[in-house]
Amino acid sequence: MRCDCKRLLLLALFLACLPLPAFGNQEEPGPALARLMADLRAEAAKGRTIAYREEKHYAFLEQDLKSSGFLSFRPPDTLIREVLTPEPARYIIKGPRLIMEEEGRPRREINLGDYPQAAAFIEALRAVLAGDLPALERHFQVTLRSGHIRWTLQLIPRDPQMGKVVEAISLTGRGGLVGEVRTSEAGGDYTLMVLSREADQ
Repeated sequence: MRCDCKRLLLLALFLACLPLPAFGNQEEPGPALARLMADLRAEAAKGRTIAYREEKHYAFLEQDLKSSGFLSFRPPDTLIREVLTPEPARYIIKGPRLIMEEEGRPRREINLGDYPQAAAFIEALRAVLAGDLPALERHFQVTLRSGHIRWTLQLIPRDPQMGKVVEAISLTGRGGLVGEVRTSEAGGDYTLMVLSREADQ
């Protein structure tokens, strides 16, 4: 069964947008990143479920496409996206497999090994959640900017083929949590995801 590689790349991103821990804004980028990765490893062990709201902006559409639901990461390699609106669906990435459960469609399972760019993208995003900076830097140029309260982590794909789909990923946060994740696609379209911890309450 053929599957659109662009869809897999973007789905991987949506599955992996989970909260990041805080770090001191007085540190140099190297130590700050090292501390962030260490905190990520500790955060991943908690297996949190996070609520999200998402808006996809396409230049050819008059209105943004909106969705909402929950995201979770289960170490070492399981990402789950539960879509509540507009149509219920469930996407599971476990190891090298992507399982798609969409309302009104048969359950599908895809081997990510058949889609090298998507597999590399997913590996890198799981590296973020696992706090594995060397694995992350194999696939992205990583830039960290930290202000007094707000911080930004920007990821630029190293693979030119991946860059034809995703131009950049920007994660911003305050007080130890990611508040927004913006995915800029080649061509000017973008997706904005807003996260909250209401699922943990």
